[in-house]
Amino acid sequence: MSTCERKHGRMMVFLLVLFVAVAFSMPEGADAASKKPGKVKGLKVTSTSYNSVSLNWKKPAKAKKYEVYRSTSRTGKYKKVKKTGSRSFKSSGLVTGQTYWYKVRAINGKRKGKFSAAVSAVPQLKKPGFTATSNAGGPKLVAGKVTGASGYIFYRDGQAIAKQAGTTFVDSAISEKSTHNYRTAAYRTQNGKTIVSPLSRTMPASKLSVAVDLVNCNTVNSLQAGGSFDLTGTIRSTSLIKRVEIGIVDKSTNKWVSGAKYDNGNVNAKEFNIANAKSAISFGALYGGVYSYRIYAHLEDGSLVTVLNHTFSVAAGTGAAAIASTAARLAWPYGTSSSKYAYPSGSATDAFNAAIQLAYGSRSGWGAQTKAGASCDVFVGTCIRASGYDTGFPRGLDGVESYCSKHPEKWRVTGLKSESGMVAGDVIYQIYSGGGGHILIYLGNNRVANAHYNGKTYGIIQTFSSQVKAASKCKKYIVYRAVQ
Repeated sequence: MSTCERKHGRMMVFLLVLFVAVAFSMPEGADAASKKPGKVKGLKVTSTSYNSVSLNWKKPAKAKKYEVYRSTSRTGKYKKVKKTGSRSFKSSGLVTGQTYWYKVRAINGKRKGKFSAAVSAVPQLKKPGFTATSNAGGPKLVAGKVTGASGYIFYRDGQAIAKQAGTTFVDSAISEKSTHNYRTAAYRTQNGKTIVSPLSRTMPASKLSVAVDLVNCNTVNSLQAGGSFDLTGTIRSTSLIKRVEIGIVDKSTNKWVSGAKYDNGNVNAKEFNIANAKSAISFGALYGGVYSYRIYAHLEDGSLVTVLNHTFSVAAGTGAAAIASTAARLAWPYGTSSSKYAYPSGSATDAFNAAIQLAYGSRSGWGAQTKAGASCDVFVGTCIRASGYDTGFPRGLDGVESYCSKHPEKWRVTGLKSESGMVAGDVIYQIYSGGGGHILIYLGNNRVANAHYNGKTYGIIQTFSSQVKAASKCKKYIVYRAVQ
């Protein structure tokens, strides 16, 4: 082989090697370029709640997955918060009112595309729903509940008038028949800052004229302790009455008198007869003092109307007459079947229950029958105390003699042993020869008021002759009379 041929052969080998190298390198470079995704475009970020925002974007060419980055400033450091195969993402656990910046890039294997343009959003409370209704007590404003809200701000004619946790507010501060424009917004307090939602729609409302009247009502200016009167009268309203409160307030304490209050939360009418409260109001159970007879009406719109606030006085008992009238009122009428009120299946009257609560408020440690008043000493003590004549009269037979002897300004012994010469209100105290005793109140006209636990009655009016034993059958027979 000549030198020329050898050179030509070596050239052919070099060209072949070069061709092979180029042939193998070109496909690899072309494939890598084909895997690189394009730049993410069309990124949108919107607030979805008080602590989240939602992102979505368009799909670039060759994108398989995406990386989402977040920052609290546009030019600040971005941190990857999500890798996803979806073209949307909800970013949660955010701070209300804080601006967040996002950018997204597509990935395909190890190849990554360019970041999208940075887009921001602020987590916000949603705009609340809102209604404003004209009412007698003032426009009733109701905000729709907003998730994440600490409370609600109510606006009248562009000025904030209330900021509260509740969703309902009644604007009672405006004049009747005037119309105003109302709006509301939710707010959230976070990290010492208050963030307010967008304002609700505007709604007009007004304060309607309302009339609440009490007709045919009886009132008194003064009473004797132990006295009583019937409750009459009707509440009439141009607005629906939801609830009524009727009772007596002690002016010295400004508190409702125990046992002398009626509360009905289910009226739901424009008219209410206060005679319905009669069984719950025990005027005769009042001690001497100054009181106020109150009637409140709660209307449908949430307003409270004072229907009656009438002051009256109760004079202290004037002695035996007050005791007799109280005893007659707290006992059952003569002839009532005692089995109806038998202990423990029966119960005392509402008037007696109110009186015993006033006379002996704390009865811890008492036997069941005496707690209910089914003993003669508790019945008599309750009547005397409730009459207002002697609010310290003792409970228990053993203490009667000692107490009365220590209080001659209140009690004196009459020496009487028969009905002749007695006056209504005299207290008859008997100690039997065989043990035990009994105490009762003389009412006049052959009637006494007493209680017999052994006889299974709480308190009943019976004949003097059937209940009072002859003096010869008693170890002691004492009649105490209130000092006039």
